[in-house]
Amino acid sequence: MRRSYWPLNTALYVTDFKGNDPQFVSYFLKDAICDYRIDKAAVPGVDRNVLHRLNVRVPDRSCQERITHILSAYDDLIENNRRRIVLLEQAAGELYREWFVRLGFPGHESTRIIDGVPEGWERKAYADLFSFLGGFAFKSKTYEQDGKYGIVTIKNVHDAQFVPECPSKTNLLPEEMKKHCALETGDIQLSLTGNVGRACVVFGRNYLLNQRRDSTLRCAISPRRLI
Repeated sequence: MRRSYWPLNTALYVTDFKGNDPQFVSYFLKDAICDYRIDKAAVPGVDRNVLHRLNVRVPDRSCQERITHILSAYDDLIENNRRRIVLLEQAAGELYREWFVRLGFPGHESTRIIDGVPEGWERKAYADLFSFLGGFAFKSKTYEQDGKYGIVTIKNVHDAQFVPECPSKTNLLPEEMKKHCALETGDIQLSLTGNVGRACVVFGRNYLLNQRRDSTLRCAISPRRLI
C-alpha cells in the first residue's frame, strides 16, 4: 500500500529500485543488514556509503516476483496469527479484570468479603511479592558480531512476547555485572520507559540484561527470586 511518509535524518530510504521488485528489495535489505552495523558513531547504525559498495547476487525480475509471492504468503499468515494473539491477550486481560478487579471469580457468590477483599485474601505491596532488578550498562565497544551472549534491551519486550533476536552481542561477562543480569527461562522482563508496562517471559539461554547510559531501565522479575 502506497502512502506518504516523512523519514527522519537518521533513516535511509529507497525511491529508485532500478527495475527490481520493490517488495523483494525490502526482503533483501532486511537480510543484508541484519547483522551489519557500524560502531564509529555514538549510536550504532548503518553507513550508506559502505552499503553502496557491497557486492551482492540478485535474481532476475521474474524470479524476484516469485520469491516475493512466497514470502508474502508467510507474512500474511504471521500477521493473521498476530491479530489472533491480540484478541487472546484482550480476552485474558478482561478475564483478569473480571476475577481480580471486579471480584467476579468462580465461587464469588458464596465468598465473604472482608475489608474489601475476599476472605482468605490479603493486601500486599509489590515489594513483598517480588523484586525489580535493573540491568548492567554494557559498553558498545565490547560488542562482537558473533558474540555468545545476546544483549537484551527494551526492543526485545513486546506485549506478552519475548523477541529472542539481539542485534548487539558480546563474549565478555564483566566482573562487576550482577548475577541477575544473566537472564534465564522464566524470568519476566518489564519495560519501564518508552512502551511502559510491556511484559514478557524470557525463554532461551545466553541473554544479558542491558541498562543504557541514558538511564533507561530494563527490569527483570523472576519466579526464582520472589521474596
